[in-house]
Amino acid sequence: MSKTYNFVADKIEVRSSLIDTPNPAYIVKGYAVVPNKKDIYKYERRKDGSLRTFKSMFTDDCIKDIKHQAKYKKIFVDSMHELGVNANIKSILKGKLSEEEMSKINSYLKTKQLPFAKLESLDIDDKGLFIDTRLNPAFRNFSEDYKNYYDAVWSSLENHYINGISINFTPVEVTKDEFGDDIINKVDIAGFSYIDSPALSDNNITEVAMRATIEFREGENMTEENKKKEEELKQEKEKIEVEKKALEEEKAKVAKEKEDAEKSDLEKQKEDEKKIQEDLDKRTEDLTKKEEELKAGNQTGGKEGETKPPTEGTKSVVQPQDKYGEAAQETKPIHDEKFYKEQVAEITKGHDETMKIKKEGKEPLSDRLMEGFGEMVNLQGQIGDPTLGIDERNRRYIHEEMPHILSKGNADIVIHK
Repeated sequence: MSKTYNFVADKIEVRSSLIDTPNPAYIVKGYAVVPNKKDIYKYERRKDGSLRTFKSMFTDDCIKDIKHQAKYKKIFVDSMHELGVNANIKSILKGKLSEEEMSKINSYLKTKQLPFAKLESLDIDDKGLFIDTRLNPAFRNFSEDYKNYYDAVWSSLENHYINGISINFTPVEVTKDEFGDDIINKVDIAGFSYIDSPALSDNNITEVAMRATIEFREGENMTEENKKKEEELKQEKEKIEVEKKALEEEKAKVAKEKEDAEKSDLEKQKEDEKKIQEDLDKRTEDLTKKEEELKAGNQTGGKEGETKPPTEGTKSVVQPQDKYGEAAQETKPIHDEKFYKEQVAEITKGHDETMKIKKEGKEPLSDRLMEGFGEMVNLQGQIGDPTLGIDERNRRYIHEEMPHILSKGNADIVIHK
């Protein structure tokens, strides 16, 4: 099949030979209505000889309603308002002529028994109401007269003698603007006509084409296939979105569980630290109470039945002796302060590492909080300072409030008489 292509300013014409294509598709597309633009639909001559023009304008709501009506109404497509003109003539002559005369009139008016064309689709774009129509290829096969009429209309469309589209309607809702022009808000749509002089130049035919039916069938199949693929792609996208949402929810759940776990560990660590501090405070408090009780016993002589603690007059201090019977000298620290700080750091290393891990919100593999306790007691004895290694707050309290405990030397041995 050979094809020739001719491109014209406002039309796209595609011609296909009719070899092996007995019923080709005749396509005519264009704009039937352009909203918000006034057109002149009538002239009237005044008494002074001047002309008065009557204008009308379709609104956006009107063409939306036309599109809605086209979904459920039967809408005709003809040429040069033939159906409307013929109907008017027949209405005027009805009852005024005999049946034989009316039969001849119908023959003269070429009243068609088959639709000349059909509305394929209708849509609204930025310009206006765009229609896609198809001429009936079987029309020209009905009779010789039909064939001649059909070919004449098609040739006029191809050669731009017919170059516009007009709408056939009955007004339903019309208002006037400040200039007295008609504003058409709603109509009862009847059909569309190919015409040679549209009311607006924008109501023009944009495409006239003749193609083999097989091309359209392939195109229709391709369209259906594309629609199927688009639907599958849409379903796949929806599935991915669902999975993505579920994944996000799972991530949020894991993050919350992790946050709750860290919060729980931190609270447990704080609770442990609180218990340790309370234990230290309690031990300090008990030590203070014992000291106060000791003071009170020395001052009151003790309760009845209790043994009085020795006074300065009832006790003697015995100095330790060396192997020669000489008084032994009190042992003094033989290392400087730096040495003991390093010793304390080494002894409390396990305890400090355990506390560091707990402060980070983690649980140590082994609890080493009491590690080095015995070594610390021995070091306190060697240096002669029982507060060595105690936190600064409690150490300061002992030095300030209980200095008599620290004043006792390592060599003091109290013997009751």
